[in-house]
Amino acid sequence: MTVKDIAGMAGVSIGTVDRVINGRPGVSQATRERIEGIIAETGYRPNAYASNLRHGRQVHAGVLLPAPESEFGYWKLVADGVGKAADELSGFGLDVECVPYDRDVPGSFTNGLAMLSERGCNAFLIAPLPAAEAAAIGDAISGKPTIFIDTVCLDHRDVPVMAQNPFKGGAAAGRVMRLLCGDGGTFITLQIHPDAYNSYERARGFSSYMRRDSASRTVNIDIRDISEIPKVLDSAFQSYDGIRGIFSVNCIICRVGDYLVQHHLKERVAAVGYDLVEANRAALVNGSVDAIISQRPGFQGYTALSRLFRSAAYDEPLSSMDEVPIDIFFRENLTESIE
Repeated sequence: MTVKDIAGMAGVSIGTVDRVINGRPGVSQATRERIEGIIAETGYRPNAYASNLRHGRQVHAGVLLPAPESEFGYWKLVADGVGKAADELSGFGLDVECVPYDRDVPGSFTNGLAMLSERGCNAFLIAPLPAAEAAAIGDAISGKPTIFIDTVCLDHRDVPVMAQNPFKGGAAAGRVMRLLCGDGGTFITLQIHPDAYNSYERARGFSSYMRRDSASRTVNIDIRDISEIPKVLDSAFQSYDGIRGIFSVNCIICRVGDYLVQHHLKERVAAVGYDLVEANRAALVNGSVDAIISQRPGFQGYTALSRLFRSAAYDEPLSSMDEVPIDIFFRENLTESIE
């Protein structure tokens, strides 16, 4: 029996259970009595680790991520993982301040970081995606525990990172593409944020793997917006012979699948992309997309905030790189969860 189990049985948050266990205010009498009844009935006893957590420093963590609804909801999955960890640790001295930014609006990242600094955050969890604004990070995080999530920041390589290895992810996509298509042919790589480190590294990993076959060639295409996909693919199919596969380094592969189906090309062109967001999951189910590389966004958010808290509260050292496993999904191995 754990605090989480008691919270589930009582229909309250973990923080509420912790307040009851430790006799702190802020809980209604009815809720307190319900929780105390469950504790008595189950014979629950707090474990030593949880007790020790209450003696750490107070942590006010600033979380800076792209807006949850952006990129087909990918960042909502990350934010959900952050929220789960925040709820579990709220009774142990963790307070979380979340600010979203728009990676397509210059200055949005810098302004969000400044806002968190002004609010007195003493630890940071940051997705440092806009390369042009990396300079803003240094002063804000100086001397404060910080973890970058989803990607490294080349201007701040000393900051610990929770992310998937993008080059390996791209190479894994290349192996999948080769299994789907065999040798030979032209393969298109689509990038919607080519200036982002993880985007171009995925493209580089894919191209590196495909070059093992001398009869294959890769063509890298940058786009600015998903609305350009039909026009860009029209041009690609007019310009290049023997296109056999398309790899999207971001979460837009569902739109590629739609195009292939609408133009009666799906039978001869494979589609492989990134991120098991709901739209891509549906595309796997209906067969317009063949495979998805997943970065475990919820796991990233949950684990990164948990480790940041332990570092800020108890000086627990952080690994320079926590490498997230590469998951590959086909229609046949999908589960109910989009994680």
